[in-house]
Amino acid sequence: MDDMKVQVLDTAFDEVEVNKNIQEAVKRETATLIDYIGTKGQTALLVFPHETFSSFENFLIMVSDIEDMIKEDGLDSKIQLATFHPSYMFTDSANDKDVTNYTNRSPWPTLQLLRVDDVTKAIESFEAAAAARGEVHSEPATNRIWKRNKITFIKLGIHAAEAMLGDIMMEVRDD
Repeated sequence: MDDMKVQVLDTAFDEVEVNKNIQEAVKRETATLIDYIGTKGQTALLVFPHETFSSFENFLIMVSDIEDMIKEDGLDSKIQLATFHPSYMFTDSANDKDVTNYTNRSPWPTLQLLRVDDVTKAIESFEAAAAARGEVHSEPATNRIWKRNKITFIKLGIHAAEAMLGDIMMEVRDD
């Protein structure tokens, strides 16, 4: 866990204050990630346990604003966002009960900040491992990884996925 920094943000403020706090946190964490390229700490999680982003739609608006800020700051070639939410739903999902949505579900709304270079290295490592096993693929690793994750959850089934997330949420709330 020494590669990851987790920051829980108390978002119990008015909307303007929330956006300011989030932007400051993202700027601080992106600066840290960029300053320490090549060292431990390749990712940061910003967790929002307050009700402010309980709506997935509101969360997506905030994510869009953060993506715009990262691009405006010229960091989109250095920082990548991954998003997780208790009600995560992919745009191509048939409905909220689509089990594949669980690949991005989490107890609380969460932003993961990743270094693009580290993501690239991880993909290259994934490709090298497949090649070492003699596997030949017609599509890039980036497609195979998310498809494999979705297949895993389809095999698991909706009831098991709901139970797993429920267990995690109960465990986290008990701490």
